[in-house]
Amino acid sequence: MAKLKKGEAPEPEKTLLEFMQRTPPCVVRIMAVNPAVGRRKAYLKPLNQLVKEAGLSRRTVQRLASLKDWGGIKVSVASAFIWACGIDILRKKDMRRFMYQYGDRDFIHLTPIQKKRFFKMMGWDSIVK
Repeated sequence: MAKLKKGEAPEPEKTLLEFMQRTPPCVVRIMAVNPAVGRRKAYLKPLNQLVKEAGLSRRTVQRLASLKDWGGIKVSVASAFIWACGIDILRKKDMRRFMYQYGDRDFIHLTPIQKKRFFKMMGWDSIVK
């Protein structure tokens, strides 16, 4: 924490929701990856696997995966979803590692259809060919 100069007000501390907004639910879903093993390529975790690991209904997981904001979601539901996806959204290191492994290489773990849906949801559809 930097020293404050005389007369300066300290910056307000961030809330948990502000930290979570850095990684919205739709991005958390894209980060749910089954890693490559042997010759098998890395791929997006199937919905059934997320449902089983999170202990949530299929509809709830699908709804969370399509949201761009954590607002209005119960903490227990968000926690279960994040845990099933296998990331810690409060650690920047996880996001950097994901972007290095998959994002910088054109999201190689997504099929073309999954990539097109994700880009459209994020408003990046102009860059999808």
